[in-house]
Amino acid sequence: MLEAELKLLIADSDVDRFKAHPLLQRLSAKRPYTRQVENRYYDTSDFALARQGIALRLRKLGNRWLQTLKAGNTQAAGLHLRQEWETRLHRPALDWRKLFTALPPDHELQATLPGLVGTLKPRLFTRFRRTLWNLRTPQGDLIECALDRGEIVAGKARLPISEVELELKSGRVLALYEMALALASDLPLALGETGKAERGFALLQAPVLSPVTAKRLAVENGADGPALILAILRNGLEHLAGNVRLLRTPASEGLARDQGEAVHQWRVGLRRLRAALKLFAPVAPLPQAWRAEIGHAADLIGPSRDWDVLAHATLARVPEARRPPGWEALQAAAGSRAQALREQALAAFDPAREARWQLALLAWGLGLAEHDPFEETPQAWAHRVLRELQQRLAKRGRRLTKGSDADRHHVRIAAKQLRYALEFLAHLLDKNATRRLLRALAGLQEALGQLNDAAVATGLLDELSEARPDLVAPAHFARGWLAAFAEARIAALDEAWAPVQRALRRR
Repeated sequence: MLEAELKLLIADSDVDRFKAHPLLQRLSAKRPYTRQVENRYYDTSDFALARQGIALRLRKLGNRWLQTLKAGNTQAAGLHLRQEWETRLHRPALDWRKLFTALPPDHELQATLPGLVGTLKPRLFTRFRRTLWNLRTPQGDLIECALDRGEIVAGKARLPISEVELELKSGRVLALYEMALALASDLPLALGETGKAERGFALLQAPVLSPVTAKRLAVENGADGPALILAILRNGLEHLAGNVRLLRTPASEGLARDQGEAVHQWRVGLRRLRAALKLFAPVAPLPQAWRAEIGHAADLIGPSRDWDVLAHATLARVPEARRPPGWEALQAAAGSRAQALREQALAAFDPAREARWQLALLAWGLGLAEHDPFEETPQAWAHRVLRELQQRLAKRGRRLTKGSDADRHHVRIAAKQLRYALEFLAHLLDKNATRRLLRALAGLQEALGQLNDAAVATGLLDELSEARPDLVAPAHFARGWLAAFAEARIAALDEAWAPVQRALRRR
């Protein structure tokens, strides 16, 4: 069966307030009850199951034992969707006959698990007290609310458990988000992006965390407008989550990290979300309050990325042979400023605030399915909107080389909006024509992006000159070099614009 579960993290200091929350009192027909839960997670010595996102567990509940296999985790904004097969046992040992009987005959695990049977041993343990509320919403949804407090035991390492799980027993997935948002509006709850087993196995494996790029959008054939919006939102939030997780993981855990690139991908993820919301706004506008929250998140990280680009991209373009004395100090100062602003942004990052707008965003997306706002098919809508975006870019592109910096900035924005729209709607379009246009737009964006970086750099170099008199000379040289670089790039923009014009004419 498919398990739909939304996980939220809660601080110890907020547990009593959570237990007394009016929502739990109002929707629960019976008093909550508490029981001790003990789990053993089985895996191979090289964690073959964990690496595939599979969890095999024995659970002790009082005198009862349960055997559970979970696979295929899909996650967005704290919601975990997994296939789950659970059977009761008479003794605390894996029962392979029951496990393979529970699995569908054609499931791929029927072929892969038998080869691992002799190598699976308990590798991870969790022990916690679980308080349960069975909640019934006014719409008839049945939700099991669990408060778990205890610990994860991974070898010699320990991790505390303090989280809330909302599991949908019957009804609408939207009900999980509505309930989570109601709780998060009164309590500082954070999104539980990873489950207990995943956190525990991470301690045992010491995984290498890398910046996460956006995955290819997966949309089911025949999806309607609301389903398309929801797929884009989930894709965007997954993109954000991987990079936020990297940035907020303590360096003391010894994980390899590229914070500068993670910040960049975090900002790209927010830009893609905002572009999607702008694209759909004429049909389905997100409430202004939540748009402002996404804007706040973008403003939080923007400055550090600008300094990072200056230090490691813009100044790096100057040939080494032409760099004046003090150049390394200039780059180091820009890098230090980027690091300081990154640390400042992470210190100001509020997981509870982030959780609220992400929960609200997906609640809004799920709610669209109940009142479809689209008056035309997704294909008809997509072709009409893309035609408008292409016409806007073609019109702005006329002033690409002879216009002002502001004109070129408008071209850059129009190109970016069209590129994101093509990525979101690619499954509805001709593949070859879309691929050609995306390739051409990438080249134009690269050229215009370098010009934008040079323009931003001028202001940042002024700041460094004012703060560091010893950097005045190399900063002055950098401004002169960038002015000449920009002039040459503007003169060559026709080369980047020509492929875009050809691709637009062929669509």
